[in-house]
Amino acid sequence: MIKCGRKTLEVRIAYPDLDDISVNDHIRFKSGEDGAIVKIIAIRRHKSISEVINKENTSKIAPQVPQAYLRELARELFSESRIKTHGLLVIEFEKL
Repeated sequence: MIKCGRKTLEVRIAYPDLDDISVNDHIRFKSGEDGAIVKIIAIRRHKSISEVINKENTSKIAPQVPQAYLRELARELFSESRIKTHGLLVIEFEKL
């Protein structure tokens, strides 16, 4: 989805090691054998999955995934205790 430009938002736990990334940085996202180099356009912090879903364009996080299912999927991927401790980052990017 990143390669074809449909996915332009990535959600991550806001671990301290991600504090080093900045707008205009070029990073590589990898998924299995595939990967893409992207340019970071914006980085936004959120306190909960609900906040991400309510404030972000979810079709850019997971194209073709219904919003209700995205909430369930996020709860499986991100533990509530880690979200409370670190928060969430939404990284907006464009494919290079």
